[in-house]
Amino acid sequence: MPSIPKRAHIAHLELTGQIFTDQYRSRVLQELAESNSVKAVLLSINSPGGAATAGEDLYQQIKRLQDKVPVVVAMGDMATSAAYMAALPAEKIFARRSTITASVGVLFQMPYIEELMKKIGVGAHIVTTGQLKAQPSPIDAMTAQEKQLVTGIITEFQGFFLDKVQSHRKVSKEVLEQVSDGRIVGGKRAKEMGLVDAIGGEYEALHWLRENKDITDKIPLIEISLIEPESSIDKLLNTSTKIGAFFQSKSLQGLLSVSNTGAIQ
Repeated sequence: MPSIPKRAHIAHLELTGQIFTDQYRSRVLQELAESNSVKAVLLSINSPGGAATAGEDLYQQIKRLQDKVPVVVAMGDMATSAAYMAALPAEKIFARRSTITASVGVLFQMPYIEELMKKIGVGAHIVTTGQLKAQPSPIDAMTAQEKQLVTGIITEFQGFFLDKVQSHRKVSKEVLEQVSDGRIVGGKRAKEMGLVDAIGGEYEALHWLRENKDITDKIPLIEISLIEPESSIDKLLNTSTKIGAFFQSKSLQGLLSVSNTGAIQ
């Protein structure tokens, strides 16, 4: 675990790349929430989103921080889907004009290889205890009942997401209806819609903290990494595992809150 400084400071956190459940990140955020030396948090986000559950967890962790100290977000190139959800509890959200954000939505994706299996002469025997136990399956076309089941799941989480947008951003009913289709918007349009507060980046976010939260220049900004460091031995032992994880991350399946404008297609 990183050592949280004992002196008063502003914690600068960076959330980058695809969002997955991360125990190390959770422990760091918990320590920050429990530390009396953290006077504010500057969260820089550059992420297309990721797994829905991980996004929900991160939202709750950022909310616990905001309940104790001011949290301000500076969005970079992208802060969409689960990454936008993580930003919602912040007291102030900044975005660049060119930032891609919103994408308030959920998707379920799974490869479908039944036709390929037929072409190469491969089949599969599946024995289950119930009609829906092994469904949806990549080797069978999705039935209407299975599609209805999955749609119900993602609709439920979509309702949760929209509720958080309404709760934190206080947007109009018209704006809420617009973002409910999962569209992405640029930073300028996001500000007009009320999805973010101001145009700017880390400099403007830090300036806002110091001007509005009585945090003087004597309180330093200190980088706190959310990424677990690896020893040299760990790097050698985990090389093959990480290569596999890389390719797996390019073909995510399951319940996701991620923008298709990002690395995941």
